[in-house]
Amino acid sequence: CTTHFYPNSEKAKIDRTEIANGTDVLAKLLNKTCYDKNARPQAGGEPVTVSLSMAVQSFTNIKESNMEFTTSMFLRQEWVDVRLAHKLNGTLPVRGVDVQKIWRPDTYFTNMNDYKLYEDNQLALISSSGRVYFSSRLVVAASCRMYLQKFPTDVQKCSLVLESFAFTRDMVEYRWQYPKPVNILDMELAEFDLTKTEYIKKDVEYVAGKYRDMIVTFTFSRRIGYYLINFYVPCIIMVIMSWIVFWIDRDNIGDRIALGITTVLTIVFLLGSSNSTMPRVSYPKAIDWYMMTSFIFVFMSLIMCLLIFRFDRKKNKEQRPPRSVSGEPPAEAISMQVNL
Repeated sequence: CTTHFYPNSEKAKIDRTEIANGTDVLAKLLNKTCYDKNARPQAGGEPVTVSLSMAVQSFTNIKESNMEFTTSMFLRQEWVDVRLAHKLNGTLPVRGVDVQKIWRPDTYFTNMNDYKLYEDNQLALISSSGRVYFSSRLVVAASCRMYLQKFPTDVQKCSLVLESFAFTRDMVEYRWQYPKPVNILDMELAEFDLTKTEYIKKDVEYVAGKYRDMIVTFTFSRRIGYYLINFYVPCIIMVIMSWIVFWIDRDNIGDRIALGITTVLTIVFLLGSSNSTMPRVSYPKAIDWYMMTSFIFVFMSLIMCLLIFRFDRKKNKEQRPPRSVSGEPPAEAISMQVNL
């Protein structure tokens, strides 16, 4: 057992006093008789300006089959609520269930398919002037329209669109927290390279009124290495193997046909495997064109092999001497042999 000594006991007392004072101040600020969490700041007046920023931790499950991508992030929002102004030195932290007691923007992702909010990973810091800094950790699975004509050398742009659910632009106005509203942590994606990040804002109009959309777009460039190793190189090898039949003796028709059919079936298998995780789009992709071309080369080699065998057999049949009905050579053949 180790005993710790704190010579500066007065400092410890001050810290405990500040914590106690902060708890008391927070309880007074969030008193239901004085504070209504359902009413926005400056209700009936100017719109609340909410500054947005995010720190992206990772991108996972960029799925072409579902046309969606998943990202884990910290979403940060800042606004001013003068009702929460206090006289403490520094900021007043709000955690846990107390976070639910303050007014927060009802920000949501308009293109999300699913999301998970970590309620234990939420924090609000309130300055003495009433400025609120709110951070929350969440995982969002959002839809992403992908164009696969150039697959697997394609470049995809996936966006996250943030918007207020109930407050129009006259009530809540979003803006990006410059100079760097979107911070991408160091990461390594297996299949993609993140090449660009853009963020814009756009006003949209619904029946309920005008809303402000905050759009962040991530540009992903696909890495072709996996497809080179598993599809392109095997197709090249199969085409070369299909040409080997022309070096096999023409009388070994069984070996030639077996090799030709094997290469054809291998190309068909590779074509099906390349589309097993792809959506059922109505247009051919770049890899489809490549593999269909390889299939044509392989199939034509098999057809050429069969045609050569057919013509060779027909030629041999024409050169074979005719035989009589009794099985003896005809008289013309006998006379030719006598003369010789």
